[in-house]
Amino acid sequence: MTARSLGIALTMLLASPAFGQSEPEPAPAAPPPSAPKEKEKEPPPKPDEKKEPEEKEPEKPAAPTPESADDIDAALEEISETESPPAEDEKDDSKKQAEPVKPAAQPAKPPPESGDDIDAALDESGAKDEPAPAKPPDDAPPPDEKPAKPPIAESGEDVTAKLEESEKAEDLKETVEQEKTEPEKESGDNVTGQLEEVEKTEVVGLLPHGPVSELYQLWKPFRLKLRDETGLAIGMAYTTLLQVATSGDERAAMAGDFDIFGKWRPPGQGDVDAGALGFAVEDRQRFTTISPNSLNEQFGSLWRTTHAFNARDLSVVQLWWEQYLFEDHVRITAGKIDPANFYNGNRFQSQNVFFMNRAFSQNPARKFSRQSIGVNVRMVPAPDFYVSLGLHDANGKATTTGLNKLDADELFYAAEIGYTPDIEGLGPGRYRFTYWNMNGGDASSGESGYGYAFSMEQDLGNNVVPFFRYAYQDRELRDTKQFFAGGVGITNPFGRADDVLGIGAAWGQAEDKTLRDQTITEVFYRLQLTPKIQLTPGYQLIFDPSKTTDTDLVGVFQFRFRLVF
Repeated sequence: MTARSLGIALTMLLASPAFGQSEPEPAPAAPPPSAPKEKEKEPPPKPDEKKEPEEKEPEKPAAPTPESADDIDAALEEISETESPPAEDEKDDSKKQAEPVKPAAQPAKPPPESGDDIDAALDESGAKDEPAPAKPPDDAPPPDEKPAKPPIAESGEDVTAKLEESEKAEDLKETVEQEKTEPEKESGDNVTGQLEEVEKTEVVGLLPHGPVSELYQLWKPFRLKLRDETGLAIGMAYTTLLQVATSGDERAAMAGDFDIFGKWRPPGQGDVDAGALGFAVEDRQRFTTISPNSLNEQFGSLWRTTHAFNARDLSVVQLWWEQYLFEDHVRITAGKIDPANFYNGNRFQSQNVFFMNRAFSQNPARKFSRQSIGVNVRMVPAPDFYVSLGLHDANGKATTTGLNKLDADELFYAAEIGYTPDIEGLGPGRYRFTYWNMNGGDASSGESGYGYAFSMEQDLGNNVVPFFRYAYQDRELRDTKQFFAGGVGITNPFGRADDVLGIGAAWGQAEDKTLRDQTITEVFYRLQLTPKIQLTPGYQLIFDPSKTTDTDLVGVFQFRFRLVF
């Protein structure tokens, strides 16, 4: 026991009443000794308040003042235990207490009272659970900004230029396709035009069936199978014409024309830059003393009352190869060809389906070579624009091959430029200028000369198509020095989709200045009787026939029958 402990014990003993000391004056009563107070339980914190952890260490309870011997003995015993060396178990506990104390756990957060508090708690909880986002690269755009898109063009002018270039390309493609699907649109007498007529399916006739309907149903499957399996598209047509004049010794004339035509397109070709072999076989028959082709001689007309419709043996009048190149922008046709199908044409230029007088079905002021060996190159360099160039034998004939009369010094040349716009509010149109030169040959009786012509037609809406033509030639290659022709074609007259009404007028000056000028008018109505039969009545009125002074007015009634299959 130490001296300090002994002093404390003596002091307590002397103060005890057991030693007979009188009680001192009452002093303020000391608080009775009590056991250490337990830490009062704190009320639970309010939801909106956060309880901060206490940093202070808890105070030790003060030692009680002994009042009796028993209390003194208990105090001495307690002091002895305090001073005595700790036991082994207590050493271990002291070591554990010497270890660094871990920070106290954060008190639990109060539950949220409102929806906003719930959302905030969920966001905070999710943020703790989610892994930390990876650090973006230095060159990455800010998270709130979208990567910039590459500019379409540098300026508004560049955008406009690109749009215009694209539109021009589309227009050029459309022009090329139109040239292929509606080739020439110059004459219904070329091979392509006649094939279109045969293969047209949605034809509405006055009568749904005709006398050849059953025969056509037998022929049609064979024709279609031939086209689909071998590439050979073929058609046939038979046309007869009767004309009766009001003047002349021989006033009635009638003839027939049987045609076989087709195109063979070798299988395996694509739709672009394809080639085809075309042909036309013809046989003409005359049924009266004179043919309609020579009826004009009976009353002195400057122009024939029709083109063709005379007598001719069965002949291969056309045989050629057609090749498209440079994405269909160039078409080359070479072989035995008819120049009238390539230069200075007209939509209503056909004695088989439209006007019949030569002033409308041909150009009486030009001297072209007949069906002969030749080549034509047609180019579409820009939208709504084309150029056609050709070189032909001047000695050719429809009934011969012409190979035995080829002569480099006797040739026919032609060049044409055309403008084919589609005018908004009106419709498509065709404007052409043609120059030609004949350098000798049998077709002109060895004479040479040149000429030029302008022709046009312009749709006015869906049904009305006015047309005009002017032509001039410088030598006595033709009886006509120059002429004008114009008129109008009306499709869908009276609501009949496949009927056509035509009205035309022409004026011409004779090459022989001693002859008078001549004027003519013609009107026709083509009736689609059945899907394959057409009937066309018409009338021509000729004023001042140039080659006679015996009459000033001649009328010609005409009636045409046509069957296609």
